[in-house]
Amino acid sequence: MKKLLVSLTSCLLLLATFSFAGEADVIKAEVTKRGANSYSFHVTVLHKDTGWDHYANKWDIIDDRGNVLATRKLHHPHV
Repeated sequence: MKKLLVSLTSCLLLLATFSFAGEADVIKAEVTKRGANSYSFHVTVLHKDTGWDHYANKWDIIDDRGNVLATRKLHHPHV
């Protein structure tokens, strides 16, 4: 299980993508086990949002095989 968490965190850090906003950096990611198959992810993303036409709109949790396990949608810019 620990290996899975390390893989998930590594993939999250390396493969976070944002469809419309260009490059964004995941600068911190923490994983907390909540139950048998339940985890919480606390993620800090750095991006130069410039308003509604250009902002980071999501981040994905991706496993070591490239499968998207979950997506956190960001519904508004954080300028």
